[in-house]
Amino acid sequence: MGLPKLRARVAEPGLAVALAGMFPRDNLRHTRFAVNFFTSIGLGALTDELRDFLKKQQQAAAATVAAVLQ
Repeated sequence: MGLPKLRARVAEPGLAVALAGMFPRDNLRHTRFAVNFFTSIGLGALTDELRDFLKKQQQAAAATVAAVLQ
């Protein structure tokens, strides 16, 4: 199938519900694990959206901590 076709298939809206558990966004720890797992097995390209999500969540958490400390 190849990575480009797999990536396109995973991005299909109809499969989003079925694959939600593979690409979790409910807990940052689970998200980080999924990114590391898919990267370690050579499918890191599937996690680009998760990486962006994780980065934004970490920035938001850092901003919250900075606001509390001021």
